[in-house]
Amino acid sequence: MKKAKDVQKAANSTSSDSDSPAHGSKAENHYHALVALSRVSAAISGLHELDAILRIGLDNVLDIMNGTVGGIMLLDESNQTVCYRVYHGLSNRYAGEMCLRLGEGIAGKVAQSGRAV
Repeated sequence: MKKAKDVQKAANSTSSDSDSPAHGSKAENHYHALVALSRVSAAISGLHELDAILRIGLDNVLDIMNGTVGGIMLLDESNQTVCYRVYHGLSNRYAGEMCLRLGEGIAGKVAQSGRAV
C-alpha cells in the first residue's frame, strides 16, 4: 500500500510551472483541470484509505478555486447526519460540532417544500 505522500509526490512531479500555457487562457484552465484529475486519479488508484483520498480531492478543489477554506461532509447513515470528514481552514471545534440532520440546512431550517435552505 502506497502512502499518501508518495502518491501526491508522484502526481505533483507530472506538473511544473514551465509546462503551463499563458496565464488565464482557456488552455491553461484545461491544463490545471487535467492535472487535478490526474492527482485525484493517482490517489484513488494508489491509496486504500478514504481520508487520504478525500484530502487529496479537497486539496485539488481548493487549489483550482484558489481557496483556503473548505471541507467534505459525508453522510452517517446510522444517525442520518452529514458531518465533516476532512477540512482545511476550519477550526477542529467548528468542524466537530457542525453536523446536520438530513433535511436541515446550515441555518437549521427546512423550506416549506421540504428542501433544506
